[in-house]
Amino acid sequence: GRACNTQLLVTQYFGYLRRDADIGGFLFWLGQVDGGALRDTTKQRGMVCAFVTSAEYQERFSSVATHTNAECGP
Repeated sequence: GRACNTQLLVTQYFGYLRRDADIGGFLFWLGQVDGGALRDTTKQRGMVCAFVTSAEYQERFSSVATHTNAECGP
């Protein structure tokens, strides 16, 4: 349920971005994962893809961000 989705999001922010969630992004993603089944792998993959294609994540490893979330699909 919602508590599990909240923990998933907190883990994503710390795991990928190494920071606390910003409220706008957190509420957006919470709405996305709350809007589907608990194990909606399509939404989970989309969320992970958005994190790893974010400039913030890419710039942890390189000075150039070469990917965008347009690669994450519809």
